[in-house]
Amino acid sequence: MVGRAWRTSLIAGQDHVTKEALAEVVAQFMPSTQGLERELQETAAMMECTDRQFLPPAILDKIEAEGGRAKLQGRLTALKQLVDQM
Repeated sequence: MVGRAWRTSLIAGQDHVTKEALAEVVAQFMPSTQGLERELQETAAMMECTDRQFLPPAILDKIEAEGGRAKLQGRLTALKQLVDQM
């Protein structure tokens, strides 16, 4: 958030983070989702990834394990159903 406020201040010609820029960044902040919604987003991202180099080793191991993609797809389907019920 401070980085965004710093950039906004610089663009406005200031040499420091202004109170106004920081207030605007705080007003625009949206916290990330938690729990099932976050897991749903992460699982969907894993399934949609088209380049192995973007996946952390632990996730890549899960996908490459026998039945890994099918298990991940099953979890994605279950998460969608759970989130829809919320």
